[in-house]
Amino acid sequence: MKKLFLLVTCLTLLAAACTFESTTDLYVQDVVDVQASGTTLYADAELAMEFSGDEAAQQQIVDLLEQYFVEVSNPHQEDRNSNTYLVVDHKMPLVYANAAAGIYALADVQANVFAFAVTPTDLNIAFNKTRFDQLNYGAE
Repeated sequence: MKKLFLLVTCLTLLAAACTFESTTDLYVQDVVDVQASGTTLYADAELAMEFSGDEAAQQQIVDLLEQYFVEVSNPHQEDRNSNTYLVVDHKMPLVYANAAAGIYALADVQANVFAFAVTPTDLNIAFNKTRFDQLNYGAE
């Protein structure tokens, strides 16, 4: 029961965050490499969300994010525009698909909230609403 309470608290804090920012270091050479080889690469990314500064809740939120993002690391707090943000580094998948229609069938896209997908002609940003809803559902 205690774990359920902690999870609900953590999800509530995450969902209650007023704003969040996500940045990814994506290089043209990475896109070219994935397109040429068909293999998945993982780009460095950062997720920042407004945060109360509660140290106890910070680890709970990081534990939750680890379920929805790849290689979550370096959790820390930053002050930005008079607000406190919880910031974590993570990896964003850059996958190859033969066609845009097949992007959401890829395992790396299904397992993550966000992913980049390269096709023979395009670069796409894949938003996995199912994973996002799973993250958001517990906070309601």
